[in-house]
Amino acid sequence: MRKVVLMLKTPPPFGGGEVQAGWLAAHFCRDDTYVIFKMTHTRQSRENAGIPSLRRVLEFLYDEIRLALYLLKHKPVLVYKNTGHGILNFIRDSVYFWTARYAGASFMGELAGERFHFLDANGIGARYGRFVLSRFSSIRVLGSNIASDLAAKGINNAHICDNGVPVPDIRVRYPDKLEQPFRVLFVGLHSPSKGFDILVNAMGRLIQNDINCELHMIGQWHTREFQTRIQNLIESRGWSSGFHFHGLTTGEDKWRVFAQCHALALPSLTEGQPLCILEALGCGMPVIATPVGGIPDMIEEGVHGFLITPANEQLLSDAISRLIYNRDMWTHMSEANRRLYLSRFTLDRYLKSFAACIQRSVSQSNSVKKEAVEVPR
Repeated sequence: MRKVVLMLKTPPPFGGGEVQAGWLAAHFCRDDTYVIFKMTHTRQSRENAGIPSLRRVLEFLYDEIRLALYLLKHKPVLVYKNTGHGILNFIRDSVYFWTARYAGASFMGELAGERFHFLDANGIGARYGRFVLSRFSSIRVLGSNIASDLAAKGINNAHICDNGVPVPDIRVRYPDKLEQPFRVLFVGLHSPSKGFDILVNAMGRLIQNDINCELHMIGQWHTREFQTRIQNLIESRGWSSGFHFHGLTTGEDKWRVFAQCHALALPSLTEGQPLCILEALGCGMPVIATPVGGIPDMIEEGVHGFLITPANEQLLSDAISRLIYNRDMWTHMSEANRRLYLSRFTLDRYLKSFAACIQRSVSQSNSVKKEAVEVPR
């Protein structure tokens, strides 16, 4: 059987895409059908991600040469890569696409976020993007809204495939005592695009009103400037006792933080299908999020949590208050979320679904090639 090359950007940095790539590499390396092409760039961080540099150019040339050698050696039927959202990263990935196509291999992409941002414009970048994306054998996306948005732009090869995560045997519990604070969890990049500043202000409202709650945060800062601004705000308002920064934590340290929290808040302005929401579902944690990207395909309003308008501090603080003061609602959501995780978002289900997407893409590319060589009578 001809092979499939998986181009996987593994940690560091420890973003959701890199973590997932690590799971894929560990799983598919045991299958001879797959060739793992790791793209680990140890000097990349969340702060310098997407910033052009000479090092980035050299890393790209190195990976391009490696890919050409992989194609010569393995002669794969398909190459897969998570595809960049921004125009510069997309142009880089399109070079990999053309290289694979020249070598006779099809190319499967993946949109890990909500949209390819450059498609929203009307310039040459958008036209080039539509031209290339429509020639992928398929594009893995994370929700029906995302697939519909691509279809509206003339790109009709999207396939919906859920993410999945491993979750240890942790079940969060509602605070047993009145003196115990209600702990809200945030996981992800501390950045404006994640609504982090909105969440800080919403929690500040509750603290100022003497509501016994805390915000526990896991992740890295977007920039030092943003970090300084938020920390100065917290200190100047006297909120420090209610905010706990855990930094980038993984493994048992991360799950210890999860186990002591009671709800997840992720008021992002744009998203795909965040892994932290899946982890919260697995722990039985109600979720407060925004109806962007693939989130509405996961969270049903009032059943698994609340979907609030982006950038609205009042709605966010109100949603948190509803969970604090309604134990029965919290309990029903917790039970529903655990069931949802087990039925859709386990790691095993994700790995099987991903393999099915790959095989579907291979079958489609084989059909196209067969039609291309057939001569009508």
